[in-house]
Parts: sequence; structure tokens; C-alpha cells
Amino acid sequence: MTESKLNKILRRLEKGEIGSQQASKQVNENYTMQDRKQMVAYIRKFERRLEYIIQFHTARDLYFQMNHAETGVFYKLLMQLKWNKEGVLIQGGRSMRQKELRKITGLGDRQLRNMLNRFEELGLLIKSGSKKDQKYIINPEFARMGKITGKKTPFTQLFKTTGRYVADKLDTKQLGFLLKLSFFINYKTMVLSQNPYEKDPDKVIPLRIKDIAELLGGSVQTTKVYMKALIDADIIYEERVEGDPKSKQSFYIHPQLMYRGNRDGDGHEDIYQKIAGYLSDLSKRMKYDADRELKEEMNSFIVRVSDKKEVKIPTTTQPAQKH
Repeated sequence: MTESKLNKILRRLEKGEIGSQQASKQVNENYTMQDRKQMVAYIRKFERRLEYIIQFHTARDLYFQMNHAETGVFYKLLMQLKWNKEGVLIQGGRSMRQKELRKITGLGDRQLRNMLNRFEELGLLIKSGSKKDQKYIINPEFARMGKITGKKTPFTQLFKTTGRYVADKLDTKQLGFLLKLSFFINYKTMVLSQNPYEKDPDKVIPLRIKDIAELLGGSVQTTKVYMKALIDADIIYEERVEGDPKSKQSFYIHPQLMYRGNRDGDGHEDIYQKIAGYLSDLSKRMKYDADRELKEEMNSFIVRVSDKKEVKIPTTTQPAQKH
């Protein structure tokens, strides 16, 4: 199986045209593993497309005890989780120190300490070990990357690669607002709803701006500002009846960012494709931004060299992809 064919399968998976089980089946039927290195490289590439954080809905009450900024900071920490590491925040093969956490959150020393203490008080974060060898652990009871055998608590999938990308594009309050909305994605229809656990699509009640304001504890005007920011960022899609500007709206969160459903059955793959089709492809946006940043860096280097301010070639030769 050629690399282009493999990429085609992965792209179809990413877009929601096929589910993970279908993708695995197609790859197993057509792809011959020639050696261990090839197998490891393939598995890593495939898993990166599927990496998501499981956010259990038991965290909802805790999130709603925090303001949007606090929740947004916690979102940034969630995006650092790694597969089967029991929630320990790790970087470079070791537990993260406050230096790394400051860089991730954008907070100063005092703000970070206060925020970590706040998360610990709520039970979202666990501190382990001595102060010199402190480990920071996202409580696996509320969010994790790993197996959930036997646990039937409803959850939302937060995709890691796109989540990190979005975390760099939105401010912290917008991130927190978005994370709180993730609890209201209806499993059957993907619409943001008052009854996200309703199984009958005909009985699903979409959330309006007024409903969101009441649920998230803000004014209607402030909620409109947040929703407009997310719509303008192509993260939320607003659906109205065509030709009727007064029709009641429905809102959907980009399914390449947050998702509830099963693309391997029950018609969910069709709903996924429909909603994803309304919004831009996040992976393409990520690649475009990375290519543009590299081009800007190289152009800047050329200017510096021409001004004889620098003669060293930059070490970055290609954009690093976040995972």
C-alpha cells in the first residue's frame, strides 16, 4: 500500500467520512508491514489522528464553579495529557515543573500558584510528591487519555492536536466558555441542546443565546460577544432555516475539535460529515498557518542577512507539528 493511499484513508478518517473501525479494516486489508520501524512509524501517525481526551461529564459542576478564565487555563492543561500516563503532566519524559506550566498557561508565578491551588481545591488537579519533586496530575475521574473499561459516565471527546491549535488562537476566557459548552453537545444530533442526553432527535431542544446565557451565568449581550468570537473563528456553526432570517438558531461545535457520538454506526458518520462540511477543515488551517509562519521566519532571516545583522542559518527547517 503506497503512502498516498495510506494518507487518503487517514484523511477520510479525519474528515469523518469513515470511522476508526472502518479505517483500521482498510489499512489491515491493504497495508503490508515490512519491518518494525515501518510499523512503529505507521502506528504513531495513525494514533495522532485519533488522539483525544475523554472529559467525563462529572466535571461539569466543578467547571461551573469556576469563571471562564479559570476554566480556560484548565483547558490548556488538559491538552497536555498523554496516553496511559495516569493523568501526570509530562514534558520531555519527566513531570512538568512550574516553569513549563507557566509557558503553557501564560501565567505569572503567583497567578499560576493560585490557579493550581484552585484546581486542587476543586479536586480537578492532584499534587503528588515533595515540593522539590512535585507531580501535577489531572484527576482521571474527570478527564483522561486511556482506557475507560467499565465506566459508563457520559463523556465528550476533546481532540488534542486541534485543541492545542485552537488554544493558541483564542483568549483564555473564550477557551473556558467553549469548554463549558462541550457538556451540551447532544449525542444523537451534535446540536448544542438543553437536553444533551435525549436519544430521540425529534425531542432535542436546541440551545438559544438566552439559554446559553442562563446556563453559563452571563448576560445575553456578553454571551453574544463570546458566541460571535467562536463563530468568527469558525469553531461554532450557527444554523438557521434558509431564507428565514427570523428563524430560531441552532449551534454546533466543530466536530474536529469536540465530539460526542460514534462514527462507526447509528448514522453518526453522516451527521459528522454534515456538520464538518459547514466548517473549514482544521487540519488544513493548521498546515496553512504552520507554512505561513515558516515563510515569515525565513523572510525575516533573509532581511537580517541582507542587513548583515545575521549570518547563521536558522535551525528550523520545517514547521513542528503539535501533538
